[in-house]
Amino acid sequence: MTTTPTEYKIQVLMTPHNRDNPTHPYFWCVLANNGRPQDSGEDGWYNTGCGWAKTPEEAWATASRAYTRFIGPCEEK
Repeated sequence: MTTTPTEYKIQVLMTPHNRDNPTHPYFWCVLANNGRPQDSGEDGWYNTGCGWAKTPEEAWATASRAYTRFIGPCEEK
């Protein structure tokens, strides 16, 4: 049984990984947590999308757009 994720986070690696991707060395990912560590790993976080970018700023912007496509825009309460 799969449950809907309860938390999301964006992770951008600030250290360039030129050996992995010489032209786009900054890795980003959108992680989700459904509160059930046994489903996805030790801490419950699992990858919902990832990619590479030329700069950390571009990585953040791309990851933010991916999150918005995946879950929708953040809303103020």
